[in-house]
Amino acid sequence: MGRTLSLSIQNAGTRLRIVLLEPWGREFLLRSEEKLEVTAWAGSAGAGLRMVETDNRTLVFVEGCSGVRVIKEGVAHDLDRKATVGAVAPQTGPTRRPRDPMWDRDLDG
Repeated sequence: MGRTLSLSIQNAGTRLRIVLLEPWGREFLLRSEEKLEVTAWAGSAGAGLRMVETDNRTLVFVEGCSGVRVIKEGVAHDLDRKATVGAVAPQTGPTRRPRDPMWDRDLDG
């Protein structure tokens, strides 16, 4: 059975704080007095959470963990470590077809 790592971040300031979770690149915004909880399941002996803070930004880097759960305002966000390993490059969208009067209307003009 592996270890569980956890930390809580609360915005004690009056300005908006950005919490960035790497390697997912997920951002969570914390208003004044809002709290965010991070729980990670250690997948190896070298697993850990590293944190760096600046005036309005907190970076949390997760390494060696099999999964992470972020809870903000009672809502759980599960981040799977496997999603960052062997990720596929974004697919190119379809080429532009001729305009369709039903769907390609200019709504502002």
